[in-house]
Amino acid sequence: MKKDPSAYADEWELRNRAFHAALEGACNSPWLLHFCEVLYDHSERYRRRFVTYSEVRPEVYREHEIIMKAALDRDAKLATETLARHIRRGAEIVGELMQQATIAPLPARSKRRSQGAAPRTEAAVRVTAKKARGRAGSKAR
Repeated sequence: MKKDPSAYADEWELRNRAFHAALEGACNSPWLLHFCEVLYDHSERYRRRFVTYSEVRPEVYREHEIIMKAALDRDAKLATETLARHIRRGAEIVGELMQQATIAPLPARSKRRSQGAAPRTEAAVRVTAKKARGRAGSKAR
């Protein structure tokens, strides 16, 4: 599976998501479960962009083993401490990879701005914001 990086990444994310969802699943809070899912989705976005899945560090697997064993043994203190460290380290690793990466430059500014057109006035910005609020309010009804 490691020979096909995209298939390996998909499988790794599927299993990692299932592992973390299993840990969270017993909380009985739909809101908290949804929040965890949103956080996972956002962290996955950055992992998929910057992590080479075939090179996932071995300590990630060891942390999963410790967390799983602690959860099964009902050792909440060890499970939560290890999980917090695991998530924090994962974010730090992705952050380091982001800093090392060469990011494509931002697209060129619009023609309007590049041709010397004046930036939008404060009044125009207020009108646009008011229209956006009006659209958001009508969608909520």
